[in-house]
Amino acid sequence: MFLFCSSPASVLAGNLASPEFPHPGAEFQDCDFCPVLTVVPAGSFMMGAGLQDQQKQKDEAPRHSVIIENNYAIG
Repeated sequence: MFLFCSSPASVLAGNLASPEFPHPGAEFQDCDFCPVLTVVPAGSFMMGAGLQDQQKQKDEAPRHSVIIENNYAIG
């Protein structure tokens, strides 16, 4: 299970892509009892099964490019 946390403190901290924000791979917490978040870098990847994949499911096609334009934090 993944938890995307966008607490008021992290929103107030500013843009995740800004130079002041921790670099990709950095871990931080908004407070002592908040989850540890890890900064994930912007980038792109191919999502879905290829045409030749014999085991693909209906919801795995068509294969397409996904672009994540900004860094984000996940915990």
